[in-house]
Amino acid sequence: MQIKMVDLHRQYLSIKTEIDEAIQSVLTGTDFIMGSAVCEFEADLATYLGAGHAVGCASGTDALQVAMMALGISRGDEVITSPFTFVATAETIALLGASPVYVDIDAKTYNLDVQQIAARITSRTKAIIPVHLYGQPADLAPLLTLAAERGLKVIEDTAQAIGARCHSGGTLPHGDGAWIEEKVSTRNPGREQPPRHAAGRGAQGQAAASGSLDRGTHSHCASL
Repeated sequence: MQIKMVDLHRQYLSIKTEIDEAIQSVLTGTDFIMGSAVCEFEADLATYLGAGHAVGCASGTDALQVAMMALGISRGDEVITSPFTFVATAETIALLGASPVYVDIDAKTYNLDVQQIAARITSRTKAIIPVHLYGQPADLAPLLTLAAERGLKVIEDTAQAIGARCHSGGTLPHGDGAWIEEKVSTRNPGREQPPRHAAGRGAQGQAAASGSLDRGTHSHCASL
């Protein structure tokens, strides 16, 4: 018997009715772009994580780039991250004109080895991106302390650790931003759709909404 490492089809079949109904609801309502399903998901996720707000994006890659754009990372900057990750982590750094700087992983956890970060910080370093793997967070306490001492931002890649808790008991994320690879598949047709713009959602919300502060007003180019 062959057992697949990842069997998406089997997972789909286990909740097929729920998924099909949610997708059909969106199709019926033609509420495709930044609609009520996204707003509902954002609100639910923010509540689950204890965050001020959550910003839905088309992919985890987009979300990581949006977070860096919101923090002003640009050409000539350096961003420290792990080499043991999906290509999007380094790809989005390069797309913004910055340079990824790799720090090796801990041999036991496969997460970023925090003890090696300080030696890689230069005058051009602007942020650190720890990648939480296999549901296990990186060692955030010393990482956040180091970042605060050196004036660096921390953007967490939590695609594999949504809702995970650190030793302190807090739920991820803890840094300046995080991207979480999720798919939105719920919608409530009877729920009034709130305005889908950046007001109250910070720079990440504005970047994700093509630079708009409110519907029809775009203050800057935020193309991905």
